[in-house]
Amino acid sequence: MTDEHFILTIVIARPGSRQQSLCVLIHTLTDINMVLALDNYLDTLRLISLIEKKNITILVLIDSPRLNGSTEIGVKLIKEKSPTTRCILLAEQPKFEEIYKAYGADAVLVDNFSAVQFLAVVQDWLPDPNAPAI
Repeated sequence: MTDEHFILTIVIARPGSRQQSLCVLIHTLTDINMVLALDNYLDTLRLISLIEKKNITILVLIDSPRLNGSTEIGVKLIKEKSPTTRCILLAEQPKFEEIYKAYGADAVLVDNFSAVQFLAVVQDWLPDPNAPAI
């Protein structure tokens, strides 16, 4: 691998049309190298442990209203395992924004957001392509 950053996005959501739509939207960003769709935190943690400390930026998108399990604990475990992993959560109601951020979410989008808003938030959390490689 060269000095270029490899950007992996993991979409954690129940399998179905919404999960597929989120993956397709993320694929429109040219800086993203790979998008994987998973449906649980355990597989996500296993994957992160396999690839951490490599020249890979990991962005995790969690569709919390449609996912079985504790979103708060899932985010906390991901951030404990890999503090540099960026976590963006999709929340059903505004009241969850502060809760998710307290557990380590980097950003929270509340349902009924537009595709433009979604992509802007994802883009904000991607590494600066002009930044020098570490």
